[in-house]
Amino acid sequence: MASVSTAYISASTNRHSHAADAKDSLVAFGSSTYVALWNSADTCGRGTYATLPGHEGLVTCVHFVSNDSFVSTDDRGVLKFWREIGTQWVNTVTVSAHSAAISTLAVCGDVLVTGASDSFVKIWKLTCKPEQDELIESQSISLKGKFPLALQLATLPRSQVLILAVGGTDRNVNIWTCSEDVFVPSITLPGHEDWVKSLAFKTLDSEDLSLTLASGSQDGTIRLWKIDPYQRQATQQSTIDALSDDLLDTFEESLGELADAEEGGRQISLKRHILTVKDNEGTQKQYTVTFDALLIGHEAGVTSLSWRPRSSTYSEPTLLSTSADSSLILWSPSTILGSTQDGSTSLWINRHRFGDIGGQRLGGFVGGLWAQDGQEALGWGWSGGWRRWQCSSPQEPATGTIEDWVEVGAICGHSAPVKGLAWSPDGDFLISSR
Repeated sequence: MASVSTAYISASTNRHSHAADAKDSLVAFGSSTYVALWNSADTCGRGTYATLPGHEGLVTCVHFVSNDSFVSTDDRGVLKFWREIGTQWVNTVTVSAHSAAISTLAVCGDVLVTGASDSFVKIWKLTCKPEQDELIESQSISLKGKFPLALQLATLPRSQVLILAVGGTDRNVNIWTCSEDVFVPSITLPGHEDWVKSLAFKTLDSEDLSLTLASGSQDGTIRLWKIDPYQRQATQQSTIDALSDDLLDTFEESLGELADAEEGGRQISLKRHILTVKDNEGTQKQYTVTFDALLIGHEAGVTSLSWRPRSSTYSEPTLLSTSADSSLILWSPSTILGSTQDGSTSLWINRHRFGDIGGQRLGGFVGGLWAQDGQEALGWGWSGGWRRWQCSSPQEPATGTIEDWVEVGAICGHSAPVKGLAWSPDGDFLISSR
């Protein structure tokens, strides 16, 4: 009896910066109305091996919840939850979440946050049960005409309190914290001169006392914000700090007036923001949020940010950024002599730069991510194809050896309907056109 099986799948990635995510070597990405799956560690070079139907609109966001589950959204406002059951991925929950296209998505544990073009951010509670999974809306936040473009969720250091960062068309990074299961506005971090399109929290280890937030903007810059537990000091020192903050406020206002009077002028604020939260036991905790670094290297808008997964092999914090200038940059700190307590400070530098030279070629990179536990850096472009770089030799600080990266093959596909197909006379090649 004859049998039919899939030998090859070619699929492009949608032009949305949140349309792909990876868990180890498994990359899931939106391709038209499908969610496509690619195992980047497949030595056979099979490429895309499955496409999951279900969405009626273009897939805009994909995010893994765990190793065997992920969520996806589309431009019709639909949110779907998928689980791997046996060898198949099954859509177990479908929710009509928004009245317009969902533009961004964040996940932390069993809490999901969606942001859409209807100017709303919604909080969802995910419940996984053997008999039925559930997605229940717990809160709806109106942004009053502003549009969310980036969301990130994390827990505050030494706490279980959730912190939500929202970036969008108001050019600010807005911080919300969870108090008694409700997110409330806490502080606003200004500085970017254009839309904030990407956010990324650095994953906390148990010994970490600080949390780092990276924000990327259409203005081409990346800002790092440091969140630390607030250390109460003597009254005199507190008074001095208060006066310093007042002076900084006045100075920043003058900078803002100059920036309004003249074109350009990137503002650098050193003001310390105080964040007050209440943990699950009802104990009040305070944190400071300060501007830590300004990363300048892209010649066009920053489209995505992603922190490298920390492992025994890659312990140094590394930030991946992509841009419409067709570049993918890996940033990491370089220790230099300074005036801190240990006599050193960190200066973030451009360690590696991949991509093309010569400006915004074909729209540049739409997004990027890490795969294989930080061993691979991937990015997809405006045409829907991927580019991939592998770390062939890890960094060895003791000997001063830096990482060596090489570009390897990746997957691609047409970004529009295929209109023609033809086999070569000998049957060794297939040509497609659109």
